[in-house]
Amino acid sequence: MSKAIHTQKHMTLSDRIFIEQALANHEAFKDIAAVLKKDPSTISKEIRKHRMFKKGSYYNLKNNCSLLSSCQHVRICDGKLCNYLCKRSKNCDCTKHCPDFIPYLCPKLTKPPYVCNGCTNHACRHDKYFYRAKDADSSYEQTKRECRQGINLTSEERASLDDLVAPLIHSGQTMDHIFAEHREEIPCSKRTLYRYIDAGILSVRNIDLPRKVKYKPRKLSNTSERLSREGTIGRTYADFLGYLEAHPGINVVEMDTVVGPEPGKVILTKRHFL
Repeated sequence: MSKAIHTQKHMTLSDRIFIEQALANHEAFKDIAAVLKKDPSTISKEIRKHRMFKKGSYYNLKNNCSLLSSCQHVRICDGKLCNYLCKRSKNCDCTKHCPDFIPYLCPKLTKPPYVCNGCTNHACRHDKYFYRAKDADSSYEQTKRECRQGINLTSEERASLDDLVAPLIHSGQTMDHIFAEHREEIPCSKRTLYRYIDAGILSVRNIDLPRKVKYKPRKLSNTSERLSREGTIGRTYADFLGYLEAHPGINVVEMDTVVGPEPGKVILTKRHFL
């Protein structure tokens, strides 16, 4: 166990960039962990989980079998006119027919650092694994989004929640009253319970909530169509104060309205500042 101070925080993109650079410099896991204040096992899991596979070219051979050098199989694919060893045949792929085929994996990939980052053998044509910070961070973010989808309940918890909430709603009790009386027995928030009902997770439906069916659906804001702020350039309150400082003694008029009982008249007021 490392003696570093563990922050118990998720890794960031900058942490992963440091790991990628450290692997290229052949640094040990314990040295990387000491800088990032993590346990060496955390670094090991991060690399093995997010390493990216790259298929090799295998020179002019058609396979990547670990038994290639000692293989003596002939006519595995039932080729009657084939007089060559299967590993040298140009007409068939013996890896699809040979029962003894074992994919070759570089011994360096079965032990730390588990990747080819920093490898000096540039002539290698075998399968490779690389750790790329941006790809690892993208994979992590996708996993985080996917794990937050769905319902955070087991089948037993869902059945217990339904047995508790459904009879109370059918008897006419409001959601506020249910939470006031049974808050300790409900394993989620009020908003989450509304979402479960809306998604059909429980036996009750939106039609069983008298107040909910009266409300119109909320309009979801589309962040991709936000209005441009170009119209506020030079027209903010800070710009106004700056204008007053640049033009001392200028007359300023503040306009406002006084609204009475509706329907009724509205009074327009003006206030001068000298």
